[in-house]
Amino acid sequence: MIDLPPQSRNETIASLMRRMGLCEEQGSGLDKVISQAELFQLPAPDFRDNNNSMQAVLFAPRSFSEMTPAERTRACYQHAGIKIFKR
Repeated sequence: MIDLPPQSRNETIASLMRRMGLCEEQGSGLDKVISQAELFQLPAPDFRDNNNSMQAVLFAPRSFSEMTPAERTRACYQHAGIKIFKR
């Protein structure tokens, strides 16, 4: 999911927004969210696929030691994915 090509649900609106400079077509949104969460030392976001839509759950600041094992795994996975795909 971190490095998949973009897919618009409404191509007409997406095309208009690209021409107006309000969005991009690169599909780098997830990468940007993960990078910014790391930059501000926030817990890794939880991305949920909901039938052709994406929900991003962001969390308040919390130290690594306060995270659950699942949150720690998600943070490590996302960090590694960003490092690999940004080469």
